[in-house]
Amino acid sequence: MTTSADQAEGAGMQSNGDQPGIFPSAAAYSGAVAPMRPAATPARNTQADADANGVPQVGESAGLIGWAARHPRLPLLIALVIGVLARVLLVARANAMIDGDEAMVGIQAERILQGQYPTYFYGQAYMGSLETYLVAFLFRIFGVSDWAMRAVPVLLSLLLIYLTWRLARDLLPRAARTSPLLAGLAALLAAVPPVYDAVVELRTWGGQIEVYVITLALLVTTVELADRLRSRGTGAGALALGWLCWGFFAGLGFWVNPLISYALVTSALWLAPLLFVRAFPTAASALTERLAEYANRLRRRSPTVASLAATEQSAQAMQPGKPFSTLLAPLVS
Repeated sequence: MTTSADQAEGAGMQSNGDQPGIFPSAAAYSGAVAPMRPAATPARNTQADADANGVPQVGESAGLIGWAARHPRLPLLIALVIGVLARVLLVARANAMIDGDEAMVGIQAERILQGQYPTYFYGQAYMGSLETYLVAFLFRIFGVSDWAMRAVPVLLSLLLIYLTWRLARDLLPRAARTSPLLAGLAALLAAVPPVYDAVVELRTWGGQIEVYVITLALLVTTVELADRLRSRGTGAGALALGWLCWGFFAGLGFWVNPLISYALVTSALWLAPLLFVRAFPTAASALTERLAEYANRLRRRSPTVASLAATEQSAQAMQPGKPFSTLLAPLVS
């Protein structure tokens, strides 16, 4: 026996074929169940989380970048403290023990205190005795000890960390908010190198860590001298001071360790286009036009070069005036 409710339900059920009452029709539920909609997602204010270059920064990275931008030298200070603590820990674990080559540095430092002033290490006409004089200075203050010898590379590591930070700061775009953080990360990498490199830096083998420090000083001087050469308003006195510092570090590096020659080649390649522009401005302008014309012709012919051109434009947006194919353009303009 069927009730009126069952009849109403059967009336609302339509078959998809010839069998009534098996599949409910869409009309049976129209108006009975509301269609499901995805929950609305609040809009994100990406403009507020973008840095100076328009790169969105969200979450903790934005806070870290902002902190470094407000305190640009604080990451350097943290790296210096970490670097000193790490090196003192390594020296303490080895009880400041020295090997035979390091003992020769100590003997020569004692001879300096007795009135002898060597130019190079014993038995060779290269690798100047800069480290020996530094060790002798600490021997004079604290007495002869293994810890006094180990203090020289530990103190020089502070210069190594600082010069790494300064070189990164000079190479990074000044206007970018991320530059202080990236320079601090570079200093942190110099403060905590791989263990083997840290141990080698702490060896008083004569000119080991010194050549690293002088190399960085030469590269920093090169980059800053290039900026002075590129600027039209730089006076002759500032240029003379830059060249004087460059020559001092180049000569000091050759005296301490011939490995400075690699840095000298790098420095020469960095300064050569600028010197060419200042010496031959007309030829440099013509060469810039030819390079720009050749680059445009390559972009039209090759899709690969076109993609490289897009990459170049992105790099130019990050650091205006320094694209690769128009290397001489910012020097002439």
